[in-house]
Amino acid sequence: MPAQQCSIQYNGAAIRYLLIRSKRRRKTLHITFHPRHGVIVAAPQNESFSHIESFVLRHAKWILKNYGRHAYAPSPIAFAAGDTLPYLGRSFPLTVNPPKGLRRPQISFDDCAFTLDAPDYPDPDSRRAAIARAFETWYRRHALEYLGQRVTPWSAAMGLKPAEVIVREQRHRWGSCTAKGVLRFNWRLIQLDPEIIDYVVVHELAHLAVLNHSPRFWQRVERSMPDYRDRLKRLRSSLANVAL
Repeated sequence: MPAQQCSIQYNGAAIRYLLIRSKRRRKTLHITFHPRHGVIVAAPQNESFSHIESFVLRHAKWILKNYGRHAYAPSPIAFAAGDTLPYLGRSFPLTVNPPKGLRRPQISFDDCAFTLDAPDYPDPDSRRAAIARAFETWYRRHALEYLGQRVTPWSAAMGLKPAEVIVREQRHRWGSCTAKGVLRFNWRLIQLDPEIIDYVVVHELAHLAVLNHSPRFWQRVERSMPDYRDRLKRLRSSLANVAL
């Protein structure tokens, strides 16, 4: 069954969420937040819609507290001239050149704006999909370079060395740490403010010492980053400011 866009009213606020049903999910309902798709509710394949709505309503206050005005799925970027795209916490305008005889979109960045050169596509949907893939490739490449640069000094300061640093698609996480010491980061991090990126780096490095989220783990984070609570709050408020 395909994902379903839903909406429910709570104290005058409309909470929009993406409902995803799964045959593998037996009983529990689960709420997560995706930086591009907004609030996601995972439910068993045959769960009644009324029960799902009741579940969302019970957690509505928590959703609004954590995500506030971001409790909706942002509209897709059209990649038109004048659109803005985020990079390292700032929004940069997009310049679109006239279509050229290219095989695939080309993206450049000059510290002031993005520039897009693209083929002439037969329809808007295929155009947007191709350009979105090109921007994702651009973001991934720069995320890997930037995160590597940030992991190095924080790793030295914390006395913790990861086995490897990987940038990948992570649907529900900004970062993760494996038992083998591999740090995995969501490529969309490169769109956020450098101070927020540093928080995620420190968070995952701390997991090299403590794999859970026990008080000892948070003490380890605070020792290296005393203002981590403020940065975590800013991370949560930045969730819907990412693109793609």
